[in-house]
Amino acid sequence: MEYSELIKEFVSQLPDDKTSDFSTQITDFVVESISSNKGVELENIINEQLKGLNQDSDKRFAYFYILVVYYRRMKSNSKLGELITSFEKDYSKRPLFLFSKSSFELNKNTKQSCEMALMLAEECIEIIKNKGNDYDSEYLGFYNHYSTI
Repeated sequence: MEYSELIKEFVSQLPDDKTSDFSTQITDFVVESISSNKGVELENIINEQLKGLNQDSDKRFAYFYILVVYYRRMKSNSKLGELITSFEKDYSKRPLFLFSKSSFELNKNTKQSCEMALMLAEECIEIIKNKGNDYDSEYLGFYNHYSTI
């Protein structure tokens, strides 16, 4: 099976982003890709997939988040910043987007960026605690991130 088909199959089997299993599975997949020297190929394939999917697609968000994890792991802050800026309009109310942007802001290491990181982390927690949402209110990664700020 070609690597691009493997990626598509992986994405099609992901749970939705309302559970921590979503981010855990993506992180494991990205780590495996990097350790198998397929990171650059992963980045290229994901970028191509993002260009061809509708904005509202949950699948598109999965591809977006794979790139977020890849850029964080590769410490590619400039690419991560560009990615976040490009997709902010589409995903600014999703907790994983807010978490990702908060982490990015925190890495800038300025007083203003730390304040922004805290505000974004608080918004993320508010969303998952809202009983009107289907998000896992016990999503520990969000609380862990918030507590580190």
